[in-house]
Amino acid sequence: MKRIFFTLILLSSLFYITQSSFSQCVPLTPDECPDPENNGEICPDTLPMAFINQFYSQVATILPPSVYITEDSIEIELHSVQLMEVANLPEGITWQSNTEDSIFMAGEYYCVLMEGTPDSAGEYALRIVVDVYILFFGVPVKVATAVDSTSLTLVVVDNTGIKEDASFHAGHNIPNPFKSETRISYYADEAGTATFEVYSLVGRRVHSEQFNAGEGENVLLFDGQRLSAGTYFYILRFDNYQSAGIMIRAD
Repeated sequence: MKRIFFTLILLSSLFYITQSSFSQCVPLTPDECPDPENNGEICPDTLPMAFINQFYSQVATILPPSVYITEDSIEIELHSVQLMEVANLPEGITWQSNTEDSIFMAGEYYCVLMEGTPDSAGEYALRIVVDVYILFFGVPVKVATAVDSTSLTLVVVDNTGIKEDASFHAGHNIPNPFKSETRISYYADEAGTATFEVYSLVGRRVHSEQFNAGEGENVLLFDGQRLSAGTYFYILRFDNYQSAGIMIRAD
């Protein structure tokens, strides 16, 4: 988790990521996204991976803190922030908040829905643009427009070249999310050697293994207890065929 601090020139990102298939987002509850230090929260700080020409939908639950800290280390009560833009999203993905004018009161939970179908691969570091308001003699006054190049990066993968065929196919890992073990059912029309690889969202390989695949239906059991909690990309290879997917290691 990251703790979030405000200054007049910097506003850190305030996203709690979860998946949703609804067009209208619903924020998480305080129990689901706690803020024990009362200064804003982000958990986790990595967006799940997207794929070219596949629909993508993610919800961010946002909790603005009650105060921000000036460069002189003075705490000033924060009234609200207005989310003006989520910039540098991949082409084809747009955002929408669950409030009119995207105004978020300090200390309350809101959400932003990011969804669409990306058409180009790459790493997209998001930029968050907000107007910051404080109370001045009981009246909300804008004190700054903050632009933050956040640590949130959306990775879009081009998997259109991955070949799948009736001679080899695999399902998604179950359960997903998982805490310790997850399994992938797959079919091979003949026996052979298969390879299973797991990558972080920034492309670092964190697991690789080879094993014998039998003819017909098979089950791969993956022990992911040594992985940190988060989202991962996996590839199951057999002969000239591949199957890819996303797995989530829960806390």
